[in-house]
Amino acid sequence: MRPLVFVGACHGGQLSSAFYSAAGHYLLRNGARCLLGPQIDLPRAFAREYATRLFTDLLDHGARLGDSVRRLARDFADEAGSPLGLIFTLYRGLDVHLWPQEPA
Repeated sequence: MRPLVFVGACHGGQLSSAFYSAAGHYLLRNGARCLLGPQIDLPRAFAREYATRLFTDLLDHGARLGDSVRRLARDFADEAGSPLGLIFTLYRGLDVHLWPQEPA
């Protein structure tokens, strides 16, 4: 099992800038299964709310990471009229889940 890396800090989802490779680049290159983080600065309150909803969905419902990220972007847009759910980028791992899903 390779790690799922979630970076809830400003620019945590960037793989590089104009001048250097970012930490996410090295994490993915050295075995991380996926990386999820924002591309821009984000308010602390939003970062906390996003992380709470994301991990509730993953842990309580056994959702796949890609489904959770898509659902959160839609929920923030529909419920709050906020585009902030779109600032998170998922590199690899659309089908990552924290335990095997039971057959339907």
